[in-house]
Amino acid sequence: MVETSKAEEAENLRAKHEVDLKEGVGHVKFGVGVGAASAASLALIGVTCPLCFFVAPAMVAVGLHKRHKAKKALSAMEGKGPDLTVNWPDLA
Repeated sequence: MVETSKAEEAENLRAKHEVDLKEGVGHVKFGVGVGAASAASLALIGVTCPLCFFVAPAMVAVGLHKRHKAKKALSAMEGKGPDLTVNWPDLA
């Protein structure tokens, strides 16, 4: 049995979150691509795939959720909490 140190475990976890971040971006791009193809088919021939009608927004939502979770986990690993600053315009 191979034991890993806490630093190795943290590095493995960081690598997993970075992969999740990249996968989330890929899901968003795929969803946008399917949506664009569906919109093009609707414009050209007047019909779209019913599955594409549901897949495109679902893929974008899954990608955004996965990306958000990975960013949140990576920022927590760096010791930063969630960014709650509000940039209000100066009214003076």
